[in-house]
Amino acid sequence: MSTTEDEKKPAVKPQNRSSQTMQNEPAKRYIYVGPTMLEGLKTATVFKGGIPKKYGKRFEENPEFAALFLPLGEYLAVKDEVGTEGTVLNSAYRTIKEKGVV
Repeated sequence: MSTTEDEKKPAVKPQNRSSQTMQNEPAKRYIYVGPTMLEGLKTATVFKGGIPKKYGKRFEENPEFAALFLPLGEYLAVKDEVGTEGTVLNSAYRTIKEKGVV
């Protein structure tokens, strides 16, 4: 069975969120869907009250990194896209891993 272009597109496209916006949303919960990082950031870590400021510089240097932090409410709709070749989340995941940001 072949995959159409529409099937490869994410159900909910990750938005370009700035580190400032994500860090200043105390009521928001985010889940990290990227690869486990050396300094202890693990896949599926949930952040309550925004993203810690220590990741701000990395967001600006690697926009793909920011794409891997999703509002918790979007997670179930897009979780499989991380492993689906050709999706935005899969591309961001692979880019971060290949860049050695992990």
